Amino acid sequence: MLISPSTSDDLLEYTLHVFTADVAGYLVALRTVLTNLLAPIGRWQISDPHRITDPRVMGDARANAQHRPQPLAPDDELWHIRIGIRGSGDENQLGDHLVHAHHDAGLHFEGLFSHLYTAGTTEHAQASTRYPDLQD
Repeated sequence: MLISPSTSDDLLEYTLHVFTADVAGYLVALRTVLTNLLAPIGRWQISDPHRITDPRVMGDARANAQHRPQPLAPDDELWHIRIGIRGSGDENQLGDHLVHAHHDAGLHFEGLFSHLYTAGTTEHAQASTRYPDLQD
């Protein structure tokens, strides 16, 4: 149990780097994927997405995007999307399920990162501000 080894107060955060011209449409599709995947695990929330403008990060993401089944469109922008989760389960297994659920839904991301914030730490308090719906 890595999301919550001893308490459901820990916060697991997944960060996606996504190329899209329609971030609102992507979020609608992502919410459907997450609802099906995360409802049995616990509570979750997507924080407001942020457009990435750092040329180095964009270059790395464009290099990864070369492996996509469809090429990038000229109006695609790179977005930073965070998902906060409180619940219980195995972080590694959940990450695998998240990747497969994205693929099955026809969604693509260029990067997926995770971080577990342990309850009672300064990091947890700071990360929790991004997810007001997950605060007690």
